[in-house]
Amino acid sequence: MARGDLVVLSEGDRVPADALLLEAQALSADESLLTGKAVAVRKMAGPAKDARPGGEDQPMVYSASLIVRGLALPA
Repeated sequence: MARGDLVVLSEGDRVPADALLLEAQALSADESLLTGKAVAVRKMAGPAKDARPGGEDQPMVYSASLIVRGLALPA
């Protein structure tokens, strides 16, 4: 994946690289590989802010995270 590539993520997909969400529909991601917490977190599209793995309603998805619900179009 190169900068500017578009990827469609859906339930069961592994995130190929850290990315900002352009669109998200009922999206939840398991970021336990990064955070150690076994609870999926809700993700929402929007402008980049103080995004950290494990944060609810963050506009970022992170490499190796598992999409457990919904659809997303990251940049």
